[in-house]
Amino acid sequence: MGASCPLRAEPTRLSWLIGSGSSSDLSRSYLWNRLEAEQWFARERFVLAADLQSLSALSSQRNWGGGFGAGLSLSLGSGFEWLPSLRLERDADLEAWQPMLQSSVRYPLWSLLLDTQVAVSPFVRAGTRSFRLRQAVGMSLGEGASREDFLFLDFEFQDRVRSSAASALESSVRRVGIAFASQVEF
Repeated sequence: MGASCPLRAEPTRLSWLIGSGSSSDLSRSYLWNRLEAEQWFARERFVLAADLQSLSALSSQRNWGGGFGAGLSLSLGSGFEWLPSLRLERDADLEAWQPMLQSSVRYPLWSLLLDTQVAVSPFVRAGTRSFRLRQAVGMSLGEGASREDFLFLDFEFQDRVRSSAASALESSVRRVGIAFASQVEF
């Protein structure tokens, strides 16, 4: 049995994002909300993540989307963290579940925190393949004994490429929003 190691709390990150989005031709715009949760395990080496997104009842389109996945965390030194993950997502626009390969890099820049995500669907769904780029720029609002709060400006670009012509974009979805994130340790 040997010596016992001290118990260490694993962090949980909860985020609420609100914002607006539009299609590439700006003919359709909408309001959206997204709730995100990340739970870390094994001394912050593995993460389980889930999110739920809804298009607002105030917009002309009412739908929902979401996703869940698992990944691991690799430290690249100097505060850089690489998070490759595999996710299953339901896009509110496509209304179908699809797997996504996602790669995130989190890093500090002066007093800001940056989170860059790139995701691609490995399979063609409804005749298209999805690509996504998301950039969040945030700042800490304060830190307590087991909690830290952040405020982020969140940009997301999503393109769908037709499988028949790799250069033809079917649509481009642009989202911008403000995110409040709280990281707590249980």
